[in-house]
Amino acid sequence: MTKPITLASLLLATTILCAPAALAQSTTTGETPVVTEGQSQSPANVPSGQPGDQLPPQESPPANIYFRDGEPLTGQSDHLANVQVGLENTDRLSQQTLLLTYASKRVTARGPSGQPDLYEYPGLVLDFVAREGFKVAGRDIEIKFEARNLTARKYKEYQESGDNRVYFNRYKVGTTVALGGSMKF
Repeated sequence: MTKPITLASLLLATTILCAPAALAQSTTTGETPVVTEGQSQSPANVPSGQPGDQLPPQESPPANIYFRDGEPLTGQSDHLANVQVGLENTDRLSQQTLLLTYASKRVTARGPSGQPDLYEYPGLVLDFVAREGFKVAGRDIEIKFEARNLTARKYKEYQESGDNRVYFNRYKVGTTVALGGSMKF
């Protein structure tokens, strides 16, 4: 049986395949390509044990009062992937980086009184960050540029039961652009 292709494995394969080609292309320009990736897959649930299991100290109520056996951990995605691709000039301060982040659906809060949990789905987010350094009148100046959430990902937090879905928070995060600078005296 073949293993299904997941987004995380596709991103990892893309990073590994593209890195050697990028390295070969930029060795004559003084720029060093930077390619990093990280991924995680974890079972995001907590076993609460048997009804008699205790949390320390021994006077505490049983653990299954606080936790539902096998339920996902709050804030924990089953899948995470981070890919960073950029150029860096080692002769002077010059960096340009694209950052791609993926997180699967996760619980944001426990549902009250036996109601379903609240979920969010962060999905894909693309950011671009650049730094340039140069001298003006003998002083070191650094300019920083950031463009975050280029995919214009929306935020949705919801509670679901069967075919019914109730949104608790739903809004456009928007793309954030920032420009800054610093000068050394």
